[in-house]
This record gives sequence, structure tokens and C-alpha cells, in this order.
Amino acid sequence: MDNIMQDFSAWFRLVLAILAVWRITHLLAQEDGPGNLIFKLRKVLGTSFLGKLMDCFLCLSIWIAIPASFYVTRSRVDLILVWLAISGGASLLFKLQERTTLDDININISSNRKNNESGCKHMGCCGDNRRNINVNVKIEKDNASDTQPKSNSQMHMISLEYLEKSILTIIGKGTGMRYIFTTSNNIQPVDYRDVDSLLRSGMFRKLA
Repeated sequence: MDNIMQDFSAWFRLVLAILAVWRITHLLAQEDGPGNLIFKLRKVLGTSFLGKLMDCFLCLSIWIAIPASFYVTRSRVDLILVWLAISGGASLLFKLQERTTLDDININISSNRKNNESGCKHMGCCGDNRRNINVNVKIEKDNASDTQPKSNSQMHMISLEYLEKSILTIIGKGTGMRYIFTTSNNIQPVDYRDVDSLLRSGMFRKLA
């Protein structure tokens, strides 16, 4: 009976550690934080190692999982496996939360909609400021690339217009390329291999 209770306790600590690592990592990598503290910290860190680390949930979870692994086990033999398991479990939760399937396209919608009639913001609004930083960086890179000579791959780009009013990050089915659309940047060149699947979503129209 004691062995059973010990096994149960170990599994409970593992699940607890995974949930705690997911929560802390999500706060640092995806949210603005209470009073925008995390958002302000991210701006201060800029493009430093810590700043880049806060942009990657998967990388950050590895570091956050280190102290959590000591909570689950003290065995040197098990420590590395427990450490990786905690990070892996938190990463799986993140992937399940992040992915939504729409007409065989993997879509992650970061909505920036207006308040509803009751005055409440949509769920998941914490993190809009962080997402807007990433969107602005993407737009600046796209504008800078306009002055560069076009490569063969750029010659096969087709302009699509995004018809919705929210911020959208979408991964092309054909190439795996990531596209970010906003209300102010709703027309973008898309690789021809991704065009058909994006059009089938009903959120885009092809420009002549």
C-alpha cells in the first residue's frame, strides 16, 4: 500500500509540475501580465538572449521546467527524464491550446476584436500588446524586403486580401510558411502553393 501511495504521489507531483510550468511559461511568453508588467519587461529586454527566449514557449519551458523537476524527484537517475517530461507535457498543452483546424489549415487566430455589447473584452485579450509587437516586426521586415531584388520564389507569389477584422497568424498548408494579416496589412503576397487552401477558408479573396 505504501508503494502504491508513493507512486500516486509521484504522478500527482508530475501533473502538478506540468500545469505549473505551462502556466508560468504561458505568462512569460504569451501574455502581457498584470498591469502590463510582462509586456514592459519584454520591451526592456529587446533582442537580448532573454528577450528572444520570452518569444519562444517551447524554449522557455525547458528552463522553467528545471526547478520543477526537483519538486517531482530527487533521484539523479530520473531527474533528466522528469525534466524533459515536464517541458514536453507543458509544450503539448500549449500546442493543444494554440492549434485550431479550419478546412485542413492549421490556424492560430490572435483576435483583436472590439469590446462586446456588455463592455467585456474577448477571452485571451491578455497578450494583444505582445502580439502587436510581433506583427509590427513582421510588417517592417516585409517592407524592407520590398527593396531587395526578387528571387525565383518571390516570382511565384500571389496577392491575397484578408477579409476579416482580427489579427490572424496562419500557416500555409503547402509550404509551412507563416503569414500574419492585420486590418492595416490585409493584402499580402502568398506563395502559390498556399493559395488554394487559404481561399477555401473563406477568409481571403484573390486579387487580380
